[in-house]
Amino acid sequence: MKKLSLTLLMSLFVVSLFAQTTYKFWVSLTDKNSSPYSITQPLDFLSQRAIDRRTTQNITITSQDFPVNPSYKTDVRSTGVTIIGTSKWMNGILVQTTDSSKAADIAALTCVDEVLWVATYSGTKSFFGGGNAMKKMNIEDEVAYIQEINKANGIDYGFGYNQANMLAVDFLHDIGSKGGSKVIAVLDGGFRDVDNLAAFDSLFDAGRILGTFDVSEPGNNVYNEATHGMSVLSCMGSNLPGKMVGTAPHASYWLFRTEETGTEQIVEEYNWLIGAEMADSVGADMINSSLGYTEYDYPIWNHTYADMDGNTTIVTKAADLASSKGILVCNSAGNSGNDPWNYIGAPADADSVLAVGGTDKNGIHTYFSSHGYSYDGRVKPNVVAQAENTIVANTSGSFGPSNGTSFSSPVTCGAVCCLWDANPDMTNMEIIDAVERSADRYNNPDTLYGYGIPNLAAANIILSGGKLHDFDKDDDIDILPNPFTDKIHIIFNSTDTESLKIELLNMQGSLLVYMDNLQRITGYNYYAIPHLDKLATGMYVIKVTSGSKVFTKKMMKAK
Repeated sequence: MKKLSLTLLMSLFVVSLFAQTTYKFWVSLTDKNSSPYSITQPLDFLSQRAIDRRTTQNITITSQDFPVNPSYKTDVRSTGVTIIGTSKWMNGILVQTTDSSKAADIAALTCVDEVLWVATYSGTKSFFGGGNAMKKMNIEDEVAYIQEINKANGIDYGFGYNQANMLAVDFLHDIGSKGGSKVIAVLDGGFRDVDNLAAFDSLFDAGRILGTFDVSEPGNNVYNEATHGMSVLSCMGSNLPGKMVGTAPHASYWLFRTEETGTEQIVEEYNWLIGAEMADSVGADMINSSLGYTEYDYPIWNHTYADMDGNTTIVTKAADLASSKGILVCNSAGNSGNDPWNYIGAPADADSVLAVGGTDKNGIHTYFSSHGYSYDGRVKPNVVAQAENTIVANTSGSFGPSNGTSFSSPVTCGAVCCLWDANPDMTNMEIIDAVERSADRYNNPDTLYGYGIPNLAAANIILSGGKLHDFDKDDDIDILPNPFTDKIHIIFNSTDTESLKIELLNMQGSLLVYMDNLQRITGYNYYAIPHLDKLATGMYVIKVTSGSKVFTKKMMKAK
C-alpha cells in the first residue's frame, strides 16, 4: 500500500469537520519510464524560444524537461479526481476532489510514490477569490496607500522617474534598450483590468501581452481577479509618457495567476512551481514574483527561518530549477521587517534568485523590508530598490504611491530586463553578478540592503568588459555619449562621499545648466542632464566639481 503522508492523514481528520469541502492533493509520481517524449524532439514539449534560451546559455535538455507520463495522468484521473496541473520538473500532479477518500485510491496506484494534502476549501462560496477581495499576502504588508495624482512633473517618466532613475535604467532606455527582445512572466494573484487600463494600451497595441493563464483555477479570466498583479505589471510595462513609464516598457509579458486570494495554503507553492514551468515552456526569459511564503492557515505547513536555507521549501526548489533552465528570477524579499518573522521568505532565499528588498525614495532602508541573511549565511536580499511610495497603477485609471517589496521587485526586474536586452549573449547568472557588482554596498553588504542599490549604467559597462573610472584616483570620468543629442550621462566610481555639482556651459562660458546639492556616494555614481534636445548644434563644455577635484570635458551636440 502506498504511503499517505502525515499531513494527509491529519487533513482527513481536520476536513471531516466541515460539511462541504473541496480538497487539493499533490501526487508525486515514481518515474518517467516509457515516456513518449524524446530529447531529440524538444519541440514536442518546449517552445522554440525555450529551446533557444537553453542553447544560448549552454543548457542541455534532459528528461527532467519531459512532461508527466500521459499514461500516469490517465491512471490518476481514473480515480475520479480533477487534474488541475502537472509538474515535469518535480514529476507530480496537482488534483482536486470533493471526496477525501480518493487520496487513498490514488496512493494505491503503482505509478504513485506519495500523496500530500495541500489545500482544503470549505463552504459554498467560491474558494478561488477574486473581485476586489485581494487578501493580505505574506509578501505584501498592505500598508500601501493610493492617492490621486493630477499633475505630472514634466519628465517623460512622470511620477515613475525616481524609482527608475534610482537604478539608472533611464541610461539603458536612452541607448535603446527598453526590454524589446525579452519576455517576462509575472506570477501573481490577479491582473484586474489590465485589459481596460490606458497604462497598458501600448502593450496590447504592440502585441506584447503574449498570453494569460490561471494556474489555480484553469479557465478563469485573470483580468477579473485581484488588483495586485496589475499594480506589479505597471511598474514594468506602463507606457504613458508624462504620467508613468515603467522600467521595461517594450518587454513582452505572460501573466500567470498562481496566488489564491483569501487563503494561505501550501498549494500556492505548487501553483508557483507549475506557473514557473509554464513560463519556461513558453520561452520567458525572466520571472517576476512579488510573492513569498512563510506561514499558513494550517500550522502544520508553516516554515521556520531554518527553512530559508535555499534548499528546503517547494517554491525555493522551483525557483532554482527555473534558474537552471536559464530564466532570471526576481523575487520580493518580503515585508516582514517590522513583524515577528522579520526575515526574508521563500523563494527569496534561493541561491539563484535575485531577491529585492526595499528603500524609500532617498535610498534609505524602509522599516517593512524583510531582513537577511538566508539561514545558511548567504547575502539576502541581493539588492534593494524603491519600495516605499513606489508609483503604481490603480483601477481608477490613475497612478499613485504604494508600499511593499512587491513593487521594488518589478521595478528592478524591468530594469534588469533592459540590461539583459543590451547584453543578450550573457547568461542569467552573469547578469545577476553584474547587477550585484554595480550596487553601492557591494564591498560591504549587510542584512538590510544586501549589496545595495544597483546601478544599471555601471552594470552595462561591467558586462561590456569596460572599467569605470574612479573619481578620486583617475584623471578622467565617463561622460557620454559624445556626441550627444538630448541627454548626457555621467558615470564614475567613488571611494569617498562628498558634495558634487555639475555645470554645462557654451564655448563662450555662459552657464546653461547648473546642478548643485548633489552627493556622490561610495561605489558607482550616476547622474544625467536631460532635456538638451533644443540646444543648438555645436561644442559645449561640461564641468563636474567635487571638493578640490574638477573634471572638464568638451562635448559635441549633434542634430
